[in-house]
Amino acid sequence: MEIIKGHQEGEWQDYYPGGKEEILLEVLKNMAATTGRATVLDSHMTVIFSIREIRRELRRVGHTASHVEVLTSLQILRRSSFILKSELGTSFEESYILGLGVMGEGKNKKVVVSFNTLTTAAVIDGDFRILDYETSIRISTLGRKLLERIVHTHKQLDGKGYSFGLIQFLTGAGFAVGKRLRESLRQLRVALDQITLDARFSENKTESEKFQREIKELERSYAKKLAEKSGYEDIRRQILNLQIRLDNPNIGKPRCKFTSYKIKPVYQAGGRKKVVDYVVTVYPTSPFINEIKKANWQQGEFKKAKARAEQSTQK
Repeated sequence: MEIIKGHQEGEWQDYYPGGKEEILLEVLKNMAATTGRATVLDSHMTVIFSIREIRRELRRVGHTASHVEVLTSLQILRRSSFILKSELGTSFEESYILGLGVMGEGKNKKVVVSFNTLTTAAVIDGDFRILDYETSIRISTLGRKLLERIVHTHKQLDGKGYSFGLIQFLTGAGFAVGKRLRESLRQLRVALDQITLDARFSENKTESEKFQREIKELERSYAKKLAEKSGYEDIRRQILNLQIRLDNPNIGKPRCKFTSYKIKPVYQAGGRKKVVDYVVTVYPTSPFINEIKKANWQQGEFKKAKARAEQSTQK
């Protein structure tokens, strides 16, 4: 796309959807699902907002973006596409957002975003689910993908644990595995630590003191890792997440999804003890199980009501 502003203004540059675009898309979906401003235009779910609203919401949930950065991310989402492949080999290409427009002038300028066919169909069919927004918006991509997998595919979640193979999960989530299995496992551990973070803190008056102690411990680890020039990025992210929680005491209470998790290596058959995969088991909290059961019930009631309405129309 053409660079909007800066010393290279007017030049063209390649962009790819990354973390900023993923977070912005989550904000847009939540805005459409919770503010009551979503509407259907040309058969697609659409929401209208101002850039100022988006920036304000990003700041509230611990992220920052300039006016130009928001516009750039919107263009990246509009012009980029992803490909879904089924086990049967069929493929389907779709844009992240289907339409992007601008209404009005000056301070009254509004942005119009139309969601893609998949999101619109999910809303119409009653299959669209917003994760716990306050939690998911602050965790890593892998953590968000894991929650999406459980929320959308595991209908009988219980306290006995939910197990999955690491390679299967990464492949299904669109991540390359190859020879980076250990690195992928490290990233998944970070995501799991984020999701289980709330379990380590009780809701009482000394909670802020516990956050402060945790931050100090992480800062010591950060200094050590920084000197070693490895692994310090993840520690820095944990410190930032804790600082956000400390500054906003009402965030994420009590929104822990897992009480704990276990990771077991899978060895290659034969004499060599080579690790070829990992089996991950997560243990969900009771509130998380109830959250999914409620969503399943709401989805079932929606589809029953839709079926009754269609039968009534046919009569």
